[in-house]
Amino acid sequence: MAMTTAVTPFWELDRMAASVLGTERAPQTMPADVFRTDDHYLVQIDLPGITPETLEVTAGDRTLAVSAERARPVDGDQQQGQMLSAERRHGRFSRQISLPEEADLDHVTADYRDGVLTMLVPIAVGAGARRIAVTYPHGPKQASTEQNTVDQNLAPV
Repeated sequence: MAMTTAVTPFWELDRMAASVLGTERAPQTMPADVFRTDDHYLVQIDLPGITPETLEVTAGDRTLAVSAERARPVDGDQQQGQMLSAERRHGRFSRQISLPEEADLDHVTADYRDGVLTMLVPIAVGAGARRIAVTYPHGPKQASTEQNTVDQNLAPV
């Protein structure tokens, strides 16, 4: 049986060091996508094979924190045989995702289905770009939505 994974000495050294030192990079273990729409952020994190009861999501200080655990399967055949390849990650995983101030972390919803954690984070009401009134001497008290003739008001007297 042929294996399709190319293993270099450096890859193996990195894998062993990460396993021993626990320095695995989060994006490799919990890849995430973050989308922004007009009224919410959509965060999706791949978490295949985790134990759903270990899944924990917390929100605060503009940050979503996710942690979960994937247990190593215990099978009778594994106990009696020799491991030839171990590429699937097991253990505790965690990931933090920073969001802008406009994210309403008090109303986050989360759903875990088919190995994907999906979180909806509303954008706070009133957040986003808005027109700011500009006042200036000898001109209107408030800038209108139309183009103001600022050049006339700034001309030397």
